[in-house]
Amino acid sequence: MTNLVHTLRKTPKAPSFMGSISISFQRKETPHNTMNTYKDYSPIVASFIFQMLKGGWKISRVIDCCGQSLNLSDKSNSEAKKLAKNEVLGGDDSTIVFIKPNGRGKNMRIGALILLGNGADELVADWSSSSPQADQDFEIHWDKFCKIWEAKEVPTVTR
Repeated sequence: MTNLVHTLRKTPKAPSFMGSISISFQRKETPHNTMNTYKDYSPIVASFIFQMLKGGWKISRVIDCCGQSLNLSDKSNSEAKKLAKNEVLGGDDSTIVFIKPNGRGKNMRIGALILLGNGADELVADWSSSSPQADQDFEIHWDKFCKIWEAKEVPTVTR
């Protein structure tokens, strides 16, 4: 891996009152065996999605931090889970929209705001719901998720 390092120095021939500066770049080689450790939110995101799917919720779409929406309503649960997880892991924040029949011919909706960077049991920073029934149902599955990840550190991976 190569990094560029720049140095600033005054140009020797320029008068000091002009304040001229020249910039030169030189390559600095980084050893190829340098290892970095990163937080790995993949199992946490997968666990959260699994709890929601297990509770009868279906992934409708994922909205990334730029407002781009990925429609997943026509995908199978396993395909939607994989695509949603990849979309969430592609940025620092995103929203997963879940739907679930309410038993009266309509769907309940939950929008779960995911923030990567929080603790494992703080994955969902906030949520919105279409009804008190949706909110109550979400909290049941959120509590199950939190019991799994409570007081656990975010896993790390070294590359």
